[in-house]
Amino acid sequence: MDSSHGLSEEQVQTLINNYKKKREREKKYYHEVLAKNPEYVKKNRDGANTHYHYNKEKKKAQYEKDKEFLRARQLFYHYRKYEMLDKFEEIHPQKVELLRQRGTM
Repeated sequence: MDSSHGLSEEQVQTLINNYKKKREREKKYYHEVLAKNPEYVKKNRDGANTHYHYNKEKKKAQYEKDKEFLRARQLFYHYRKYEMLDKFEEIHPQKVELLRQRGTM
């Protein structure tokens, strides 16, 4: 018996299975019905377009804030791909420090 929610293990498994079935039905309905409905597609695109226009400045500000980190991370990935991390640490110690502060390395 799980004392935090008052549910047995069997009840928890039933809830999880029901949730999975529900998500599967919703996914199937979307792909078979909604995605083929032109009105739904247009409405969805209009909503996405509106969201993009209202949040464009926020996204730009977030990118500007993280620009140095993103560049350092991409450089790290490049050096890691070619298995030259020791060279990366030697050449770019300030970027290594930034990545360690953010938990990437």
